[in-house]
Amino acid sequence: MLKVTNQITSFEEDIQVPEDVIKKLIILSIIWPYEVVRQLFITCIQNKNQYKAIVPVLINLGNLCTLNDQNDCPDTLLVLALKDTLSLENSELIAENMTSIIQFIKSCCLQKEFGHKYPLILTPSSLSDRKLLSVKEVMNNLVLGNLISFFENDSDDYVVLLHFALHILNAFCDTSSTEDWRTIMSKSDLPAFLYCSPEMFLLCLTNILNLRLMDGSEQVLLKLQDWELALNIIKKISTIVQYVMETCIDHFPLIYQFFKETLLEFDWKTQLLWYNTTQYILKRPLKVPVAFFRITGGLNEMFVEDPNDTMVQVPEQIRGWIEVFTACKLSTKITDNLFEQADRWMYNLLLLWNHPYEDTIVRASLEYVLHPKTSLSVSIEYPNLLLHFLDKLYDSFIDVDQAIRDYEGYESQEMIPIIQNLSRFGTRQYFIVLYIIFLLKDNINKSQENEDKQDNYYVSNLIKLLQVQT
Repeated sequence: MLKVTNQITSFEEDIQVPEDVIKKLIILSIIWPYEVVRQLFITCIQNKNQYKAIVPVLINLGNLCTLNDQNDCPDTLLVLALKDTLSLENSELIAENMTSIIQFIKSCCLQKEFGHKYPLILTPSSLSDRKLLSVKEVMNNLVLGNLISFFENDSDDYVVLLHFALHILNAFCDTSSTEDWRTIMSKSDLPAFLYCSPEMFLLCLTNILNLRLMDGSEQVLLKLQDWELALNIIKKISTIVQYVMETCIDHFPLIYQFFKETLLEFDWKTQLLWYNTTQYILKRPLKVPVAFFRITGGLNEMFVEDPNDTMVQVPEQIRGWIEVFTACKLSTKITDNLFEQADRWMYNLLLLWNHPYEDTIVRASLEYVLHPKTSLSVSIEYPNLLLHFLDKLYDSFIDVDQAIRDYEGYESQEMIPIIQNLSRFGTRQYFIVLYIIFLLKDNINKSQENEDKQDNYYVSNLIKLLQVQT
């Protein structure tokens, strides 16, 4: 077996697999089929890009990888080899070779009928071109099982398996196509993912993000990168779920039940993770903290107040605003709804209508809600506030463009003539840029002596958005 696998290492992606190698592997598979599949997989993951050579070999072995015993074990040989190799006992192997493992799994699932440019998560359930692995086999055996194990076992040993599950799921959502996911789904059968207990995926992903809300009373083993992966996956899966809820929800009652009942068991901030999806269908009011409600009011039963809320270590004068900004960070739909009904909470919105140089609320709230030291926010959430929210705030601000042009307190007097000649589009961008610059300055002033990774992460994300605006 070792001699044969060594012969495979020099193959290129477009070179045909030599017949003598296939014949040797067939003979070996008669003696020990499981070990042939397992060893080929191990050879693949321990050598960079070796999946390009190994996957064609496995395909040329005919039905070897898909052999199974329907009575005793419905799992195929390849699934068994993957489950045994990618287990808790081999967590170090998984951590060191995660990229190679995921490349192999994706390559085993690719369907010619569906096309390589589309995300694997949208692979239709009805495709007849059976490859080495199906999406359903990967979702059930390598993703969902590991997600559930993480919550069932109170041990940091399972963090690697959680990372692995999230990276697979994220890789299956990755695509080179710019085509709208709803358009892709409308042209084919529903994704196979929807037949893999999707409600359990929704529950696990929600539980992962709910860990961000821990107040320090429990040890949290996850990092910012984990929250980011989970949030990105939720964003992608939301498109699938919303499409289902709008077109064929009767066929997926457990998904509907999750949003209607199970989600209500979580904190209001966690519920907002799915707000863009649920609001279209359920249209129920969101229970928010009293401090939030005092700023916005009910807004035509969009909100109801929760008298049992608690929030500690937050300056009382901006507590309600922090709650509002947090909601807008989690859901752009909340931001849209707030500003669509701006006239109903105008008496408080007016407090935000200041030139960035004169602001007393926005900067403090943005910093508290975005900085990892106080919020564990991740990079994909920054645009929700610094671009989307500030853009809506600008539009609500009467004569804001003139206020930007006429302001006399700019530090650089040479800039005043340039600012005075800005178009409305220019003043909009400058309005946002000023807030980002002030956040950067405030952080530099506070962290000159004690700069750490969290400060670096925060500054890095601010600079990225500053580059987008300029």
